[in-house]
Amino acid sequence: MFYLALIIPSYNEEYKIKSTFVEYFNYFQKNPHFEDKKIVIILVNDGSLDKTKNVITELENFSNGNITVKTISYEQNRGKGAAIKRGCETIDSEFYGFVDADLSFKPELTERAISILEDSEFEIVIGQRQKNKNASAYAKISSFFSLLLRRIVNSFLSLPNLDTQYGFKFFKKIIARDILPKIKENRFAFDIELIISALQNKHRVKTLPVIFEHKNKSSITWKDGVRYILDTISISERLKSINFKKLILKLILVSTAISFAVFGWVIFKGYLFSDDFTWLWHGQKIDNSLHNILTFRMSTFYSPMMNAFYSLMYSISGYNPQPLFLIGVGIHILVSLLAGIFVWQLSKSKLISIITSCLVAFAGTAYEPLVWISANMHSLVSLFILICLVSFYKYLSTEKIFYLILSFVSFVLALGTKESAIITPALLFATFIYYKIENKRKLKKTHLIFWGGIILLSIIYLYQQFFWQKSSIWVQTGVYGINFATFFRIPFILMDNFIPISLFNISSAWIAGLLWLVATSIFSFILFKFKKLKLIWFGFFWLLVSISPFIFFKAESWWEPLASRYNYLPRIGAIIILTAILQYLITQNKSRYIISGLIYFVVISIFAQLFIVEKAISTEYEYVYNTGRSLTETMQTINKINPDKILVRWDHPFTANNAHIIGAASIIANINESDINFLEKNSDETLEPREILMYWNPQIRRYEIKQHN
Repeated sequence: MFYLALIIPSYNEEYKIKSTFVEYFNYFQKNPHFEDKKIVIILVNDGSLDKTKNVITELENFSNGNITVKTISYEQNRGKGAAIKRGCETIDSEFYGFVDADLSFKPELTERAISILEDSEFEIVIGQRQKNKNASAYAKISSFFSLLLRRIVNSFLSLPNLDTQYGFKFFKKIIARDILPKIKENRFAFDIELIISALQNKHRVKTLPVIFEHKNKSSITWKDGVRYILDTISISERLKSINFKKLILKLILVSTAISFAVFGWVIFKGYLFSDDFTWLWHGQKIDNSLHNILTFRMSTFYSPMMNAFYSLMYSISGYNPQPLFLIGVGIHILVSLLAGIFVWQLSKSKLISIITSCLVAFAGTAYEPLVWISANMHSLVSLFILICLVSFYKYLSTEKIFYLILSFVSFVLALGTKESAIITPALLFATFIYYKIENKRKLKKTHLIFWGGIILLSIIYLYQQFFWQKSSIWVQTGVYGINFATFFRIPFILMDNFIPISLFNISSAWIAGLLWLVATSIFSFILFKFKKLKLIWFGFFWLLVSISPFIFFKAESWWEPLASRYNYLPRIGAIIILTAILQYLITQNKSRYIISGLIYFVVISIFAQLFIVEKAISTEYEYVYNTGRSLTETMQTINKINPDKILVRWDHPFTANNAHIIGAASIIANINESDINFLEKNSDETLEPREILMYWNPQIRRYEIKQHN
């Protein structure tokens, strides 16, 4: 058995390998520490295309006394990790080490590393690069990017500040025997998997400070960097190297940063319009009365949570929109965070979790709940649904009753927010089935009690909603109703959650039919190709269930997708599908071209959605915010005049919605509904004393008033 086996892997290093070898050979010959020790230097030619094989073959002749030189060559490049594993498995030694072929550090460090292994309980010693003040400009730039990449990787893997990629590592026989054979990575990420596997198996790692010297420009390209990152992600996913507290912190940071980066502007530039005034008027009438909160309805819409929200916010901030938008962004951050936590519970994948939080925070074409105050009920109900699901899964994994109670309470709050919460039992059931497949556990009495309560409450809620909604204006006017053509919209609605349908500018039923076939084929292919991935089936189920309450709204055409706000919750299902596919491709080491293609698709989708959002904000929302500001200013003027009656011309913005003008008059000008008269087209506009005519001037896009002469 040898005392030390030193492996030097090389790929296209015909001009460097000999000088590096000679330095180490002479060092071992002259160093007293190694003079009576059996040393083997293993030179591995990793499928080089130059004359490296010939060079190392000649070096075998250096074998002398206690130093043996052994060479290994193979035709196809397999990677640095494969070369090191091959070298270790051919030799039985007390200690092993590997170094880079470019002699980026002095051989004298070898004795220090071996001494640490001999005299301590550490099983691995790795070099930790220090700053070299005398380095060249190229070396400093290279070191900067190397350090940046290291920090990103260590952060993702929840590793301490270890220089995982430095080509100087020595370890004991137990590492070569127990850890190396299990390592799957063969290329740049080999070092990372070695260290993570060692740490997970309770082996101790010691760092050795070294000064790194760049001998020549690196042969590593940006493509190698991309491959390294993908391999790192693959290791993290396979070895489940997760610090949950750090993961939560990352999810909070990305959710907050992206939400404010994309939608922070709305806090300062957004304004009330249309139903926003109606809801604040509704909150004014509720007046923080618990009885009113629990009993008042907005037309046929029953929402105690929104009653409480607008009543409280009106009493605190009046008609100031900034606090409302700030809360809306805050709710969105929590939704992004909980979406990341929930998919982590399902997948135990840090990659899926972080990307999910990022994409949910981005919102894309589901932007309306953030830029329209009245639409924030969609983000709020999504928040309660996610709390319900996360708590339920937590109960399944811990069996703590607290989480089951929290799940049930969240379901009640979701029902008290918006009717679409009725889909929650279906998502709960899917979560339960998903957990049962992964964890074979028996059904308990607490499960039956929980499900009994969920089902009973759902039946009562559906029964009550039926009697409220059957006489609603939506049903009576045919805006909401079931028809066969509705089901043909489903592929378009699903596709719109991945890439905006509006980009295709569908001008005829023939084009729509062709796109329908394409969308249906793509979704069918995904389900067939990844039929064994339960998370993808879960994502499709989420999509279909969460769009079900909204697909029956009347559309102008059978290929029309849902309104932005209705895609807020379904979009999470689409994100689950995308991230599950990406994670599978990376962990299975599929073609980098396929992975790159999917990443490009996601990036293109993000930019396409940004284009749609920017277009909507700069045109539609700039206009509606202006109508709200103008209405507020006009009502403030009317409040000063204090008229007995207001006449409102028929052609104001949102002509089908007079309630928002009544609401604005009440909360801003203290004018009662009975003192407002909405004129029909061609009505007499003659004003009596103390009467005011309010009308919209389309030329200047502002409300104006006319008083009695």
